[in-house]
Amino acid sequence: AASGKPKKVAISLTHDDGDPITMINYTRGLSDAAVSPNGKQVALVLRGEVFVTSVDYTTTKKITDTPEAESDVTWGPDNRTLVYASERNGKWQLVKATIARKEDLNFPNATLINEEIIAPDKTVNRRKPQFSPDGKKLAFIEEGERLMVMDVKSKKITQVTDGTQWFGTEGNFSYNWSPDSKWFCLEFIGNGRDPYSDIGIVSAEGGKITNITNSAYINTNPKWVLDGGAIMFTSNRFGFVGLARRRADGFRQRGSLRPLSAQQGRNGTAEGG
Repeated sequence: AASGKPKKVAISLTHDDGDPITMINYTRGLSDAAVSPNGKQVALVLRGEVFVTSVDYTTTKKITDTPEAESDVTWGPDNRTLVYASERNGKWQLVKATIARKEDLNFPNATLINEEIIAPDKTVNRRKPQFSPDGKKLAFIEEGERLMVMDVKSKKITQVTDGTQWFGTEGNFSYNWSPDSKWFCLEFIGNGRDPYSDIGIVSAEGGKITNITNSAYINTNPKWVLDGGAIMFTSNRFGFVGLARRRADGFRQRGSLRPLSAQQGRNGTAEGG
């Protein structure tokens, strides 16, 4: 200013109003949840749509907005990729969502998200995706019975199990990658006594399933633990549905399952010696 004194400058900004932020409160309808590898984000399937929320902040972003149902959300090892099943075109297909801009550090704050159907096939249903720990493979269940593996880069699909040892069509048998990405532990009908399921180990390249429980009980939800040295699973063999652990050394059954202690027995935990 001519007087040498500071003067407030009048500024007028004109802009187009964007869509208002919508506040939605849900109290029920959560069907799936998965924590990102770095523990900073949680993906949710709520009323058939995929959301991602931040662990440190209240920011939540809706990833999908479709008339079809979404399910079975899982994370890629880079914390910037999601894969989920979506009932599009009349079949369950696998859909990949990625953060488009490298400047966006996570899904809750992403401004642009790319989505694509992975290896689309309108003749089969594909659900329950899981990335291998090294991120090079993506496993899934086809037609509710067959465990399949897809090479992420080439999109080549390999059949791991042929479906003869599972008698459902909903794709609800459980499986888990080994830490070295070379094996699966999985739930299967080992002796033809549906619904009494066993826990087995099979190569990620396919082949015979090795039965590590061989019981007349219901064994489900296997997970590799202790850096691949053991497999944890749930079993009703002690009169309740609780946790059991089997050593995986050499894929041999070692010892018998027993409650670790009175308190752990009440909690449903057992261990193989």
